[in-house]
Amino acid sequence: KEALLAVLESLDGDEEGAFPTQAHRSGCHRWHSCPSDRGTYVCGDLGYTSGCPKKPAPDKAAPAKPKTKTPATVTGLAAVKDGDSIVVQGREIRLHGIDAPELGQACRLAGRKWMAGLEATTWLGSRLAGRPVSCAHETYDRYRRSVATCHVAGVNLNEAIVRAGWAMAYRRYSRLYVEAEVAAKAAGVGIWRGDCDPPWEWRAARRGR
Repeated sequence: KEALLAVLESLDGDEEGAFPTQAHRSGCHRWHSCPSDRGTYVCGDLGYTSGCPKKPAPDKAAPAKPKTKTPATVTGLAAVKDGDSIVVQGREIRLHGIDAPELGQACRLAGRKWMAGLEATTWLGSRLAGRPVSCAHETYDRYRRSVATCHVAGVNLNEAIVRAGWAMAYRRYSRLYVEAEVAAKAAGVGIWRGDCDPPWEWRAARRGR
């Protein structure tokens, strides 16, 4: 054993993958086989490692993070997806605190079928045409869309849509626009000209089919 120790101590232990060197009085030897092992001592039989330790697996229970962090404020021209969703600089934004009729949602107007969601989308598009929008990010929804409050020329866009009658106040998440909804309903503008189910109820009914 002493002869083997003498041979091993003569080896250069600073090279990656070298045999254990630097024998100590305790009979323990430091491994230099892996970068992470430079402080590890092995006692007893001499030999060499068969491989470097693997990195621990990531915690699968940890919540997924967005690939790119949404800035606090996004500004630019907007493309309209529907009555309460827009796209600014490639980011889909769901307008906070409001809920407009869905594109496929049929309402009733003067006793006839009325696609109010399509009309709400057209109204929003005309409102934003060629005008920059500034959206303040607040949170993410279940579809990982940014939920935000947006302004156009200093006017709160979320509130303007409700006040024009093209969306309802989404009370489940906010009561900020309840007063604007009451005013629009009293004036009989937008969707209040006809008869529309609340969009959240319409979606729930479709999921229940």
